[in-house]
Amino acid sequence: MSSTKRYLLYLMSGFYIIAGAMHFIRPEFYEPMMPPYLPWPMALIYISGVAEFVLGAGVLMPQTRRNAAWGIIALLICVFPANVHIALYNVPLGAATEGYGIWNWVRLPLQGVLILWAWWYTQPELPYDEEGWQRTIVKPPLLKRIDELSKNLHLVEPLLKALKTETQRSLVDIGVQHKCIDAASDEASCLRQRWFDPEHGWWKDLPPAEPVVRRGFIRALDLIIEHKLPLDCYWVLGADQVKVAVSKSEQQVTVLFLSPTVPADARVARAHSRGPDLWVYGSASEVTSLRR
Repeated sequence: MSSTKRYLLYLMSGFYIIAGAMHFIRPEFYEPMMPPYLPWPMALIYISGVAEFVLGAGVLMPQTRRNAAWGIIALLICVFPANVHIALYNVPLGAATEGYGIWNWVRLPLQGVLILWAWWYTQPELPYDEEGWQRTIVKPPLLKRIDELSKNLHLVEPLLKALKTETQRSLVDIGVQHKCIDAASDEASCLRQRWFDPEHGWWKDLPPAEPVVRRGFIRALDLIIEHKLPLDCYWVLGADQVKVAVSKSEQQVTVLFLSPTVPADARVARAHSRGPDLWVYGSASEVTSLRR
């Protein structure tokens, strides 16, 4: 969790804990808010106070955070009629002799802001590295398949030739032909629609991903053949654009496919291999070579 999100979490938690406690310290403050059609107003004040206190504390604990945040959203929806009642009848609050008029209506949309604030903490968290960048590193079946294929140079060589010479064929078609992509599943269509579709894909607002991925694969396969090394591929979510990072050590060639975060759940696995040579492909026409 980022420092900003954590700070706002503490702020939200404190807000509901204090508000919940105030239901017991000054219950008379809340009594005018209760619409007359609701039975047992004091009991409802105490019940809502307990709910605010418990839910405010619950969002602080990772194990209960998501459910507590959903609880806060439900509570905000339940108490919304009381806010409408205050606005409709200009109900004076606390020691005031008259209501706040138009400001009672202005504060109604703030309920939506509070709901969005709580909703933010219902979303799955991606871990952050030491520098505060959000990262999830995964190895889906496609990349496991490529890792296995790389162990057989007789299969790697024709794949590399196709990537270099068949520039008009799509990367997906080449992958299906050379058994990298499972044609029997929805893998190919997902890649076409989500990764490489320039109009509707995940990366439609970024430079085209296919040339970047192709260049990264070509560099990795060149290194495999030249140094007779195995391949280890990972998909890294949380970058600012689609990139491919290729590194070589004495044991293996490591490829990181970096992309912005997409709406998908993934198991977290850390990539441990870091070699002395790293080539980062940031666009179709630009290659940066970094030495460490």
